[in-house]
Amino acid sequence: MNCDIREIDKENIRERLDHDLKVIVDEILLSLPQDPDTILLCGGYGRDEGAWFYDTNGNIQPYNDYDLSIITDNSISYNELQHLKKKLANILGIQWIDIDFYPSNYFDNMKPTIKNIDLLYASKLLYGQKHKWPSMQADRIGIYDVVLLYQTRMWTFLGSWNGNFHDLDLSESRFFNNQMAKAVLAACDMHLIQHRAYTPLYSDRVEWICEHLSQKKDLCELSKWALQEKLYPGDELVKRDVMESRYFVVKNLFLNAFWEAMAFRANFFLWPQLSKLYFSLTSLYLPRVVYNHIIRKSNKIEKTMDIFIAQNYVFLANSKAGVKDVYLKKASQILKKWGYICEAESDWDILRILVSQARNNI
Repeated sequence: MNCDIREIDKENIRERLDHDLKVIVDEILLSLPQDPDTILLCGGYGRDEGAWFYDTNGNIQPYNDYDLSIITDNSISYNELQHLKKKLANILGIQWIDIDFYPSNYFDNMKPTIKNIDLLYASKLLYGQKHKWPSMQADRIGIYDVVLLYQTRMWTFLGSWNGNFHDLDLSESRFFNNQMAKAVLAACDMHLIQHRAYTPLYSDRVEWICEHLSQKKDLCELSKWALQEKLYPGDELVKRDVMESRYFVVKNLFLNAFWEAMAFRANFFLWPQLSKLYFSLTSLYLPRVVYNHIIRKSNKIEKTMDIFIAQNYVFLANSKAGVKDVYLKKASQILKKWGYICEAESDWDILRILVSQARNNI
């Protein structure tokens, strides 16, 4: 059982968090052309579900990223934002800071999405004031968020390790388990969206899953494991056989949750095989015919869609039964089209790396 560091070391955690948040707010105020209306702490730390661990020197460290939302009509340029995030990460000694900007009128026409629900009901005020924002029902979250969860959490299966099952050291074990936990919790979110029961707190989501979907024993047990791993990164050293088993069990759980949520919320009960289904999902973004005839002045949308599909092919190609070469061939063709490779590539691990890089560089 992972140690509840947040209970046994509350004082040091509070001191570290207060220090980090003061640095963040001060640097944001220095970097913006005008003071923002509001700065919010979102994500795990905004929900009081952020993870902490002891580094090799015995110091308290945040394990997750800090997620900030800034309400202002005077944002900064992309390059200035990247510089600010890098500067903050260096000062705080962490890997990443995520900062989103919203105009002051953003809340006038908010759509019911996971991101917006969390922004309204699972964030902490760090600076300014919360305006009179609209109320929003989580049971109205739609199919778009299921697709978005699928798209974003594919990376946990492609970028959470080096492609070879092996005995992991402590740092690798924590990272791998954290990524698998994210995928399990994303599967939970898909089920919650399907049943119109999404709630911002991880603990409440897992409780609902185990109470209302108790027949899915693997889902319940893995969701409890994932919650523990997400909140309290452990010191388990993951062996090769455990890594391989966990990877494919979680992947199967993730795919089944996606399949069920799509079939239920989209009112389709007889889908073709998942790879063909995925092509049909691109219509949720922008049909190719619209792109070809209306938005030909820019190829970024088509490129994004293609990389999305290539990533899916690589994701689906690797199964416990072996690697499906037909999917690798299709992914390779897409990557060649966009100049990521010159010749066809059939090695799954190489394509895994390439699609991850392509995704990060769109």
